[in-house]
Amino acid sequence: MVCTIGTSAVDMVVAKAENLSGDALRRFGGKAEDSILPGYIGIETGQAAFGDIFAWYKRLLLWPVRQALSALPPEQGEAEAQTRTAADFPVALDWFNGRRYPDTDDLQSAAISGLTLGTDAVEVYRAIVFGAVCGLRRIVSGFLAARVIETFDPNEARREAYEAPYQAYLRLAAFQEHASSHQGCGTSAEKKDSL
Repeated sequence: MVCTIGTSAVDMVVAKAENLSGDALRRFGGKAEDSILPGYIGIETGQAAFGDIFAWYKRLLLWPVRQALSALPPEQGEAEAQTRTAADFPVALDWFNGRRYPDTDDLQSAAISGLTLGTDAVEVYRAIVFGAVCGLRRIVSGFLAARVIETFDPNEARREAYEAPYQAYLRLAAFQEHASSHQGCGTSAEKKDSL
């Protein structure tokens, strides 16, 4: 698997045609024979926003970020963050430019939950970083489930550390998908067809 990360993210993988079956791959962005390597099916998906999310955040909150970063010595902020659980932090969904996976939908939108009046700019930034990383993890999990890639073995300690934020990300994604399908006059797919 190759991930090209910039303003957006493109994830590409190749597989032999005989290893692919069913409609499981429809949820990914696209597939084409010989598109990446001769003799293989090239499969592409990605995230419509990746670097763009951080550029947006910088434009929106540059002053508070500078204030927040200069307010505490780094070691004090790290010690405080280590005493809190994942549930204590906001959760962000990375669909700022729509959703590419699963099931491309340009009308889906990002969300940030768990905000309080005590939430600072650094915590929002942390949520956006985790949201982008969890979005990529969801893509990798989809490739694994569709058996497009065989293994993905990240460092076990890191995987456990990110499990709670990832589960929160999945809950927020499910909520956002449900909410968007019940707004106004139909699902986001129906709204897109009407444009």
